Amino acid sequence: MALRRRSHLVLVPTLLITMLALAGCARGNADHGRGSGSASLAGLTVHIGLFGGPARLGGGMALSHSPAQMENVTAVDEAGHEFVAQTDEYGVATLHLAAGPYTVFSTGCGDGRHHVVLTTTRITRVQIHCAIP
Repeated sequence: MALRRRSHLVLVPTLLITMLALAGCARGNADHGRGSGSASLAGLTVHIGLFGGPARLGGGMALSHSPAQMENVTAVDEAGHEFVAQTDEYGVATLHLAAGPYTVFSTGCGDGRHHVVLTTTRITRVQIHCAIP
């Protein structure tokens, strides 16, 4: 009987950890990499900003660096492996990848492909401008 209680105690923390990991993926954050531990992963933060739209009465454009929500961001490594995350309510997607060169882009909108080299010593930031006519 004591063994049965212990097995339930192990199951609950495991279930909780699994639920928290799934919640992190749903927010658009992704941990990918070929390294064995999180210490060997490099951070990539991508912001997609909306620019343009109709002109305002007082001048300027309706959209000026507004966040592009729920947009896919793709990072492709040299071997052709694709890693995808989705922007959050602030237009930001975060990926944790193995260090090295990547091509970063958004399939929904944006200003082309960005070539970056990720290192474990700093977070690499990419700004994608999405022009709205």
